Amino acid sequence: MAHAYHPAHPHKHDANHKLLINKGIAIKENANDSYATTGQSATIFRGICEAANVPVQNYINRQDVGCGSTIGPILAAKLNCLAVDIGTPMWSMHSSAETMGSLDLFYAKELMKTFFSGSQS
Repeated sequence: MAHAYHPAHPHKHDANHKLLINKGIAIKENANDSYATTGQSATIFRGICEAANVPVQNYINRQDVGCGSTIGPILAAKLNCLAVDIGTPMWSMHSSAETMGSLDLFYAKELMKTFFSGSQS
């Protein structure tokens, strides 16, 4: 999952990087390496999304606000492999009011179907 721009809380988001619901899968990046994404892994992932006809967005949190992390950086380092942290945009993550777009769920399904079928170029 990835924190989508919430219209009731615009101050929580970077105005130049609004992650929107129903607009595609998010590539999660962070300057402090909270995510495993690299330039190379993001480029490969974009190619897979293109093959699946799935739109892509970038998730970059406000730099003056801390963000969560994933196990991606740890696993990538331990396994010595290329990794990309991705997510579907969602409002109110970790709350009883979690909300995501049904179109993003469809995009995630199409992405996984393409990736696991090996039909990407």
